[in-house]
Amino acid sequence: MNDNERELWVHNDEGLYAMWQASRLGMRRFIRMHRTIIDNYISQSLACKHDIQPACKLYAQYYNLTYHEKNN
Repeated sequence: MNDNERELWVHNDEGLYAMWQASRLGMRRFIRMHRTIIDNYISQSLACKHDIQPACKLYAQYYNLTYHEKNN
């Protein structure tokens, strides 16, 4: 998968989009910094198409990570 495909996923997936917005990074930098997380998320999403939990878990993990980085 290339970065253009990842960008499409970020724009079209609620969980990835929320994570990108919360990061306050440009799209390309966000993708470069979180490539592995994005790829794992896409794999999980394709494996369980009808389950919304991966998006919720991903956003919660990212929020906790950024919250602790900002407050420490």
